[in-house]
Amino acid sequence: MRPGRAWRRIPIAPLGLIASLAILVGACSAAVSSAPPSVSSAPSVAAETVTLSLTEYKVDPAAPTVKAGVVMIEAKNAGTISHALLLTGASVTAQTPDFSYQPGTAESFTVALAPGTYTFFCPVDGHAGLGMKGTLTVTP
Repeated sequence: MRPGRAWRRIPIAPLGLIASLAILVGACSAAVSSAPPSVSSAPSVAAETVTLSLTEYKVDPAAPTVKAGVVMIEAKNAGTISHALLLTGASVTAQTPDFSYQPGTAESFTVALAPGTYTFFCPVDGHAGLGMKGTLTVTP
């Protein structure tokens, strides 16, 4: 075999396939990048967010007010022991995913609320009886 002819042993078909794929990918990415950005008309998941701080043995704020609609309740455990949050009222019961979670963490849930008054409290080991409760007022 003569030096200089070794390159001829590379099949031509795979090189053509690679070149075709490169052109196709370039054309697709150009088509995607030239498309105008889409705008979603869907409403956001939560119209309003209420952030509550849970400590021993209170919830702050104890009497927040929100507008009716989909509301996200975020409960931050700012205490030194496990806490959670449960919301009840007007045929609604909703709670943090864990019925007890560690200090320094936060959990949230989203719920549709009609105008009215709702009660929230920590369901862990009698914490509500020690003062970990409050009232959420929902206005029209």
